[in-house]
Amino acid sequence: MHLRNRHIIDQITKKKRAFPLVGILGARQVGKSTLLRELIGKKGAIPYFTLDRPEVLMQLRSRTEDFILTETADFQSPIIIDEAHKAPQIFDVLKVLADEKKRRGIVTITGSVDFSQVAGVRETLTGRIGICRLYPLTVAEVWQHEFRTRWLKGRPEKNPQSEVRSQHIDAWLDRGGMPGICWLRDAAERESIIDEWLGSVCYRDLLQLKGARFDGALAREILTLVARAPQTSAAELATRLGVDARIVSKHLNGLEALFVVTRIKPLSSAGGTGGDRFYLLDAAVAAFLGAPRKVLYTVLMINEIVAQHEYAGLGRVELCYYASRGATKLDLAVKSKDSLHGFFIADRVEQSPGTMRSLGHLMKSGTYSKVSVLAPVTQSMKLGPNIVLEPYASYC
Repeated sequence: MHLRNRHIIDQITKKKRAFPLVGILGARQVGKSTLLRELIGKKGAIPYFTLDRPEVLMQLRSRTEDFILTETADFQSPIIIDEAHKAPQIFDVLKVLADEKKRRGIVTITGSVDFSQVAGVRETLTGRIGICRLYPLTVAEVWQHEFRTRWLKGRPEKNPQSEVRSQHIDAWLDRGGMPGICWLRDAAERESIIDEWLGSVCYRDLLQLKGARFDGALAREILTLVARAPQTSAAELATRLGVDARIVSKHLNGLEALFVVTRIKPLSSAGGTGGDRFYLLDAAVAAFLGAPRKVLYTVLMINEIVAQHEYAGLGRVELCYYASRGATKLDLAVKSKDSLHGFFIADRVEQSPGTMRSLGHLMKSGTYSKVSVLAPVTQSMKLGPNIVLEPYASYC
């Protein structure tokens, strides 16, 4: 077993001090079970129960309150319940016990689906649960580097960690950051596991979401198109698939609830146009479905940005993209309180004169505090006023 320290642990500890319940959310295979069973449960001698085991699921469904009170010693000792959304009645019981017992950090639950997709959960747990989101392994987690966010001051460190090298980035682009997949050395074995993962998501997990009918085969087709052309809007996807746009939007919403895709909205406040874009959560899955190199770099940056913000306790970051009716575009824009940092994702070192002119026009608008051209380079270089060519390692 390839155990890696996860940078989210400090945030989980803080949530346990503030809330009676803590929820760890994340897609299938991002390492939730290993994190809680091996890194938190065993080290802290905390009992661990998974609802993937039929006998545990049956007990929780048949005697929910009695099970929780017994295993927590009357809500005094902590326990971990993995895949809690499989027994929705647990949430009402946890609400009552949290209100009555007024103890913090007692029950940690996980879910591979947004809890708001479980009937009544959002209202039930409001103010009683601290939510943490677990993402695929970051580059620093894969190589077990110290956690240092590049976003606390809105800019990367001047001297990126020397141990983060281009081959580390290349390895992530090839194998991704899902622990059950990225450690497999054999490419054929990795592809087999990814194919099984996609089947589980599309034909099992998606079909269990509340209030909607889903088509597993259609979901798989949507994910394939998203991997190959994430700039395609839901309406355009519907046209290409010959399916009603509302049906495609419903499936995208479901895949988003399962944390399989990330939605990137257009930066309309700066005059950007276009519909929402969607990126797969992991480079290995995206590559398996035919994603080009530039898309894989974008998936890398999205994971680094959102994970670093989450694990540093900075909250959910607002990610956008910018596209105008002309040639000007930014693949990502990160909004903070007093700045807007734009990113142009490049899969090669040289940038065309047209790209540089477009980026120059963007900076003249006064909207952006900085524009970074991210490329497979080893050193930063100033390209213009507040326009910098930077290596991907600067943000990993």
